[in-house]
Amino acid sequence: LPDYFNKQMSVDKSINHILFNGNKAFLSCNFGILALNTEKREIKETYYIGANATEVKVLSTSIFQNNIYAASTSDVYVASLSDPYLISYEHWKKMSTLPGSGSIKMLLNFGDNLILLREGKLYKYGTDNVWTNLDVLNNYTNIVVAGDYLQCSTSTKNFLYNKQFTSVAISN
Repeated sequence: LPDYFNKQMSVDKSINHILFNGNKAFLSCNFGILALNTEKREIKETYYIGANATEVKVLSTSIFQNNIYAASTSDVYVASLSDPYLISYEHWKKMSTLPGSGSIKMLLNFGDNLILLREGKLYKYGTDNVWTNLDVLNNYTNIVVAGDYLQCSTSTKNFLYNKQFTSVAISN
């Protein structure tokens, strides 16, 4: 990645999240998504997913049901993972219905669901393509997938959920 960090750009080059998938790594950046070929150790493509190829601050990416999802602070964009034209913004669509309101912080794949952290609340999107409340009572600050578990943190507690969304551990 030295070429990336040495390149003259007018945008912040921060990397917000990295998703590995086969021989690719998708880097969620403050302008869009960098797709890396991990075998060749090179930048394969850059995705500017906003309208008319504008920059979008991508917080995280996730793969679910052969689609790639990209979360920004206000929207979730989706495109087919097998689409050979992911570099074209026209192939990225905003999800039309998202749960809750306010700022999005993270979108992750966990089991057979996408998990959305939005304004401190958790929502899940299953194979039925419907968003449902997962936990809207706690005020979460972070979520992380760790093996077969989803770790969800508030400012005072950590919750650990299995793939059936049963709480298996809580720590203070």
